[in-house]
Amino acid sequence: MAMAITLRDQSIQIVHAKTSGSKIKKIHRVVTEPFDLIDPQSKHIKDLDEFEERLQFLLRGYQIKEKEVSIVLDNAMVLTHTMTIPKVDKKKQKMIVQNEMMSYFNIGLDYICDYQVIRTSHDKSNKTEFIVASAISKEAIDQISTVCHHLKLKIKTISTALATSLHFIESMDLITSGSPQLFVDYQEDYTRIFLTEKGELKSLRTLRYRGKSEHDKVYMIIKSLEHMNQYLKEKGLGPVTVVRLVGSPKKIEVVKRILESEYQIRCEAVLLNEVLGVTDLKINNCFSTIGVML
Repeated sequence: MAMAITLRDQSIQIVHAKTSGSKIKKIHRVVTEPFDLIDPQSKHIKDLDEFEERLQFLLRGYQIKEKEVSIVLDNAMVLTHTMTIPKVDKKKQKMIVQNEMMSYFNIGLDYICDYQVIRTSHDKSNKTEFIVASAISKEAIDQISTVCHHLKLKIKTISTALATSLHFIESMDLITSGSPQLFVDYQEDYTRIFLTEKGELKSLRTLRYRGKSEHDKVYMIIKSLEHMNQYLKEKGLGPVTVVRLVGSPKKIEVVKRILESEYQIRCEAVLLNEVLGVTDLKINNCFSTIGVML
């Protein structure tokens, strides 16, 4: 058995499942609870006691007794930045990434930095690496650790949603080779966009929104698509040919219809329950949460 909890700006999501190795055998519970969790100014949990009470209420109410948990952070706590740096040894690489994050976000050593090398590029004179890096304050980590300790939950891992999403994509071979495409995780309060070309990640973007209509959200996706097509043009590549959507089947059908009818963009719906071989349709809203369980 495994449990993952994703903390978003405006909700708490819990997935409780039977797993075997890196495979999900059966979904026992999928819970998504609206909850105004993060203070946008401090980027920390607004009310620690209220968060603890709500999480305890959910675990008891849904009779989830699992004591080991993987935490996924999908909120304003996480600072994310992409960079391209020269290929160097691991020690220098870590130092370069940390210095870049501290400079870019004006943060200090009270932040924990982590990163992932996405690809290595070669040209005539040198090698470079495309890196996705994240930073989280130690205070935010301490907040989460304190709540889990009070609830007698043992933290297995604390990951960013971007990292778990990338892991899901790689584990399940969701990126197809060939012409440029967008892979879009479309959710109620955010959209995460991955630009791929020839099976490689080229760029990514996370859009966060409060109180936007579906048309407004789609418009934000279109603006991102325009920026990414400009990036591809500068690289001498063709434009995006298809948008692959994950999320609530009903919601992504609306997005698909708008993109195809109003913007003439070919779209494909990717149903995660079919990818995973499970029946619970609610799992389609749990892309980053499931990623940490694989």
